[in-house]
Amino acid sequence: MKNIDLKIKGMHCESCARIIEGVFEDEGILAVVDFEKCKAKISFENQEERIKIAKILDVLRKRGYKISL
Repeated sequence: MKNIDLKIKGMHCESCARIIEGVFEDEGILAVVDFEKCKAKISFENQEERIKIAKILDVLRKRGYKISL
């Protein structure tokens, strides 16, 4: 299992963090989002999942979240 640690700005509440986790979960990818620290840990196993993560991050950015490594 590989991990990506992200910084996420633009979350307004704990619900934002749960929604982001749900977006990843819908694609079968484990994400743990910490609203207070504005961080997320994304876990994946293969290149296919890594590509899904990149697409999800693009969608989240279009929704106004600022995401960086």
